[in-house]
Amino acid sequence: STQSTWDQSVLCDIRSSDQVTMHPEVVKWIATTEAAFRKNTGWLLASFCFFWVIDYSCIIVARLLFANSWSSASPQERRDIRVRFAAMVHAASTFVTVPSFFWPTPDMVARDPYGFDPLVETSLAITAGYFLYDITLCIILRDLPFLLHAISAFPLFIYAQHPFLQSSEGMFYHGVFEISTFFVHLRHLSFYTNLKETIGFTILGLTALLSFLGIRVVYGTWHTYHWWLHMLKLLNSGKAHSAFVILHYLVSNLILYALQYIWAVSTLLDVARQYIFTPIEARKKSS
Repeated sequence: STQSTWDQSVLCDIRSSDQVTMHPEVVKWIATTEAAFRKNTGWLLASFCFFWVIDYSCIIVARLLFANSWSSASPQERRDIRVRFAAMVHAASTFVTVPSFFWPTPDMVARDPYGFDPLVETSLAITAGYFLYDITLCIILRDLPFLLHAISAFPLFIYAQHPFLQSSEGMFYHGVFEISTFFVHLRHLSFYTNLKETIGFTILGLTALLSFLGIRVVYGTWHTYHWWLHMLKLLNSGKAHSAFVILHYLVSNLILYALQYIWAVSTLLDVARQYIFTPIEARKKSS
């Protein structure tokens, strides 16, 4: 195929250079990354610039939607609004890949996990651009934990343009996963509005909670178990395009799901404090 011919040509370029002493897996990793990076560099850079525009345009939007909150907000709160707004726009941009999860194309099914979908690939390039924005933002803010997260995530969306994991398995962690992200950020942004005492705020909070637990924790754990089995089987088959790339995905997935469980416990404790313990304490004081 055109894809395999392209990859082989890159491999030949590397092997003919002075890097021939490298381990074969390192050579394959370099070839995979270089070829994938070349494919959608334009979309990646356009996305990087777009999210910086979104970041700064949020100031105008926030002054219109959160006029009182914005004027009294601290620099950290204003930064929080801008970061969450950009993250919410990114999450919404990934929704175009949700149909690929539920209704994969015949090519995806036949060539899984190496099937190709041009819409999915473009979305992955946009996400890579978003994480490049996130990396530069975290460097500016000196936010080490989120910088490590962004640096870890960025290569995964480059690797995916090999193509790799553009199938329904991979799209769970892209479009479907981001459904809960959208509602989580929307709920946090609603704290800066006058909705906190309304039924709409409660509904939004429940939507964010249920989507997070339902998609990421409950179904996500089952999906991840089967995805791991598939990736380990691919590694053992000897047909993997790059063992290093797959191992990078597996390690990143472990970190991702450790964070999901930590956030799930933290979220459930917050809900318990807000809806169970606080009302009980209030009733004790009134009695």
